[in-house]
Amino acid sequence: MPLLIVNILEVEDAAYFLIVWSITVIVLSVPGAVTTSLFAEGSNQEVEFRSNLVKSIKLIFFLLIPTIVIFFVFSDKVLLLFGQTYSENASRLLGLFMIGCIPFAINQIYLTITRIQIDIKPMIYVNLLVAIFIIGGSFLLMKTVGLIGIGIAWIFGQGIVAMIVCAILISKYRTKIPE
Repeated sequence: MPLLIVNILEVEDAAYFLIVWSITVIVLSVPGAVTTSLFAEGSNQEVEFRSNLVKSIKLIFFLLIPTIVIFFVFSDKVLLLFGQTYSENASRLLGLFMIGCIPFAINQIYLTITRIQIDIKPMIYVNLLVAIFIIGGSFLLMKTVGLIGIGIAWIFGQGIVAMIVCAILISKYRTKIPE
């Protein structure tokens, strides 16, 4: 992404993006760590998978929602740690990335379920769709709205795929989560 930014926008924009992305990755470690634990538990204790899945979903959103709200509301203050120009130029992008953490978490939960079921195709499709939406959307949107285009593409890519994933899970497991 930084190379795409440099070729479409400015070098400074790549720096703003990298700081925002670094903060976002820390927030994304919450669903990443919890779903890794879910995978380990689900692979070994299939009987309790549904219970562990529900606990994992609750834990992810219990930790994620307040974190997202704090970073969203105080994005300009957080970025002041890196300087006034970062706060002025990247706070909206950080806010957008925080919003996109919710559908990201949903996608991670779905990918964990497919990993436990050893169903490779959905994992490939989900990751491919997210990449296409984010990279393609960023490329198109950066030309018109600048750096904010990446945040819009992030929300759109994660969000569309999360809606697809939810539809799949609802239709496949209307009343029963796989055990």
